Amino acid sequence: SEGDTTLEGRTPVVQTVFLLHQTNLAFAIDFPLSIREGKPPSDKFVAAYQAYSMAPTFKVESLAGLKVGNPAWDKETREHYLEPHPDPRYGELAKKLTDEANSPIQKAKVLQDYMVQNSIYTLRPGHKKEEGADMTAKYLFGDMRGYCVHFSKAGVYMLRALGIPSRVATGYLTDLSQSRDGHILLRMSDRHAWTEVYIEGKGWVPFDVQPIQVEVHAETPVDQEMLMELMDMIGMNFEVLDKDLDKDEAALEEESDQSIAIPGPRTLLIWLACLLVAYVGLKGFSRYHWYLPAPAAIRLKRGYRSVSMTLHDLGHSRKRGETRQEFAQRVLQETGSPFLGMTPGIETLTYAPNGSERIKHQNLEQLMKQEQAYFQEIPLWQRVLAFLNPSSLARWLFRYRW
Repeated sequence: SEGDTTLEGRTPVVQTVFLLHQTNLAFAIDFPLSIREGKPPSDKFVAAYQAYSMAPTFKVESLAGLKVGNPAWDKETREHYLEPHPDPRYGELAKKLTDEANSPIQKAKVLQDYMVQNSIYTLRPGHKKEEGADMTAKYLFGDMRGYCVHFSKAGVYMLRALGIPSRVATGYLTDLSQSRDGHILLRMSDRHAWTEVYIEGKGWVPFDVQPIQVEVHAETPVDQEMLMELMDMIGMNFEVLDKDLDKDEAALEEESDQSIAIPGPRTLLIWLACLLVAYVGLKGFSRYHWYLPAPAAIRLKRGYRSVSMTLHDLGHSRKRGETRQEFAQRVLQETGSPFLGMTPGIETLTYAPNGSERIKHQNLEQLMKQEQAYFQEIPLWQRVLAFLNPSSLARWLFRYRW
């Protein structure tokens, strides 16, 4: 798909990369159409460049009915992305898991969900290394302990056994915790591998596996002082050394020399009022959208998220790696009130077979009344400050999993 500007569901993104260490290959957000060399702003950096990418904006759920593969591929390319693993167990497991799936994309999602639910993330899987041994098989057909390399290879082997063209992609995985003012710090520990499926008209689409169960993780806190120091070196300007490199890139626009009009006080007040109304509306919706008609499973998820968001705004956030039960117990110790009474239902819905059927008859209205009663015991001024706190709303808008 490299260089294909006809793919649907993607939006242009311009990013500037400053390298602290030399790399063999330039990297950018999936997937770059052009990369232009730039001038490093300081001797601290060994290189700098600006990339123009087409980033995906679609959800996997919207791709269910699409075909896989690229019609423009020749026979050799197609066979390369369909080359199976000689171990027949990959195909046997893949067919067993996807027996009820109706399309290639649904099958890929089933395999991804299976590994997310059943894998244990650890950097020390403890598998005995033997010459010529398939370490991915030791993970998938053993205790399912492993890390991203095992997950991505297992996904590719099973997908190809089903006739779905796929590949292992490598790069970096990070989140906004390592960012500041639009800058993101990438470290060696952020290196990552994932499975990708080629979907007609969309290109290579990631099916990443991030297991629910985490035993040992490589995460270390970001050095915020160093990040601020690097940001000060970068500044606001970026000098492109060769402006002719993008002359044939029709999607790029020339910089405009037109001045930007500064809005007056009345316009600013209107904008602020609109932002305030939008904020109150979104905040209210995030708090009370569980009341809207929906199946019991969806209302349960909404209710749990609503309570978790309110607790977050009150200063009781679920910690990284903390289970829901541990979170509920800690909130009880910190507040003295048994919040999160919906935790058992959420656990049933997540892990139990036919979980949606099991929670149908739970009294959600009573559970939420109890939660509201506990919140009423909190001083009014704290509840008002919690409503004005945008933290949980920002997390929700960025698809944070509560």
